Amino acid sequence: MSRLRIPGSVFAAVVACVVTLASVLLLQRATAQGPEVQAALGTAFTYQGQLQNNGAPANGNFDFQFILYDAAVGGSQVPSSPIVTKNAVPVANGLFTTQLDFGNVFGNSQLFLDIGVRPAGGSSYTPLTPRQELTPAPFARYALNAGSAVVAQSAQSVAWSNVTGKPGPVTRQIIVPGGAMSFSPSAQITQSPWGTRLTASAPEVSFVLPRPSDWDQTQPFTLTLYFALPTAPTAGTINWRLNAGSSNLNLPPEDAGTGWDSLDFSQSRDAGSLNFASSGGRSNVVKSQAWVAQFSSTFNTWYMSTAVTTNNDFSNDPIWQFSFQRGAAVSNGESYTGDLVIVAAELSYVSK
Repeated sequence: MSRLRIPGSVFAAVVACVVTLASVLLLQRATAQGPEVQAALGTAFTYQGQLQNNGAPANGNFDFQFILYDAAVGGSQVPSSPIVTKNAVPVANGLFTTQLDFGNVFGNSQLFLDIGVRPAGGSSYTPLTPRQELTPAPFARYALNAGSAVVAQSAQSVAWSNVTGKPGPVTRQIIVPGGAMSFSPSAQITQSPWGTRLTASAPEVSFVLPRPSDWDQTQPFTLTLYFALPTAPTAGTINWRLNAGSSNLNLPPEDAGTGWDSLDFSQSRDAGSLNFASSGGRSNVVKSQAWVAQFSSTFNTWYMSTAVTTNNDFSNDPIWQFSFQRGAAVSNGESYTGDLVIVAAELSYVSK
């Protein structure tokens, strides 16, 4: 509490900034017992003070003028904040209480009240000095800017879309180990301690995943294949081929499109040439190649082939399937003819 004197006036004032949102917060707590919020929080807050006349508590009705500033001395009126006047405020034994509402202007900065007072109906206000610093209570309004709360019986939660200052987009990964992928057992495909081992003429190796339910479909997904060269005595070129597809679930028998649910790999795209040098006697050298989904504005969906196709719809079909083929087996320019081991595949995407 600080003592304020008015030069050239019969008044002296002691104004205590007792600003609180306690009653408002109690209202919110009470309404949290039901399934919905019954009343929205406003921007008004309670101001309590004490006014003295020549050292004695004042009595009667007084007019007050409140202006919000950004500094204790000088400074500027807070932008978009009004000049608040309160007329004929009852003062009893020096004490008074009033409601102030400057709108939604409370951020994370220090603010001060510039106060003027006059007898009710008087001609001019007498400024009170110094300005009164606002205690942190009004800044509870700033926290409410996070968004509208969804109120449960015993807890409150805020919709993620209404939260401000949250982290940027989150990238998620789904890892499929090479040893967990499907293939037709043969002399060209075998299991090793590091994954699935393919000769140069091996058939494809595949896996199936459900479409990620939290995928942000405004962003592409990326499929990365991690593999190892058991030996690489000389330099060479690797170029994996991706075969991709998507499928519906539980189509009715009368469905005019296919009438059957099916898994297929109707989209194909080569990763591109990856040149490597001799491993210098080291074994199981790890490499990777990746494919990024492309968007078709014509069909409004993502695809993984060299050209737009309507056979698959990654945006809507609930099942995704992928397979990998050695470039040497499909003759796409791969010069390395030694064995390759599929270590793992990674599907990465941006979540909602």
